[in-house]
Amino acid sequence: MDKSGIIPGRRELLIILLLATLMTVALCPSCLHNWAYAWRFWSITVTIWLVMWYGNGFVAGLLDRRIAWKEQPGKRLLLGIVGSVVYSALAMIVLAWFFNRVLDVDIGNVWQLVLISVVISIIVLLFLQTRQFVYSWRDLALQEERLRSELMVSRYEVLKNQLNPHFLFNSLNALADLVHEDPALAEKYINQLSRVLRYVLETSRQAVVPLATELDILQAYVFLQQIRFGNNFKVEIEVPEAA
Repeated sequence: MDKSGIIPGRRELLIILLLATLMTVALCPSCLHNWAYAWRFWSITVTIWLVMWYGNGFVAGLLDRRIAWKEQPGKRLLLGIVGSVVYSALAMIVLAWFFNRVLDVDIGNVWQLVLISVVISIIVLLFLQTRQFVYSWRDLALQEERLRSELMVSRYEVLKNQLNPHFLFNSLNALADLVHEDPALAEKYINQLSRVLRYVLETSRQAVVPLATELDILQAYVFLQQIRFGNNFKVEIEVPEAA
């Protein structure tokens, strides 16, 4: 089948031929004793199936371009059923007229054939709609997986930018010096550094962070920088009371 879902492929054609054969045997028992009549009945049945398949495929493709399965599945299904039944009934009436008037072939009770065509159309519709729904669901799942992967990469890039390698390298160098010079201060330095790192990890997925939390972590960051630069690093923080 082509991507539009209208033109049947080799597998679908085999299914149509098989169903036409089964219908010939079921609806025309006398055909088993008259091969000429059986061939005519079978040919008419195949023609009906092909007309129903192409037509219902066209109706389904037309609806798919206007109503997305993933956005309005109920409306899409209802219109698909109505459109398929209406098309099938009209197509069968036209086929009956064509066979009777043009080919001079009596195909029997027209309304009985209309009913049969509606049943055929429902079978075709179920196949096409199920196929399209599965494809839409698969595309949606692939899109969600792609977005999830892109989000993971984006978060990783944000986290990588927040955890500046130079900051970590300089902090560890300062810690190495403190361990020998002032173990107590080194312990406090480790605690403040762990607070900063934990904050970066925990807030990497948050769009908004409370100002009080930001100020608290800022104090820890200032402490780390003051250990590195001593009196050369001074910070004044002024926060309006309204904040």
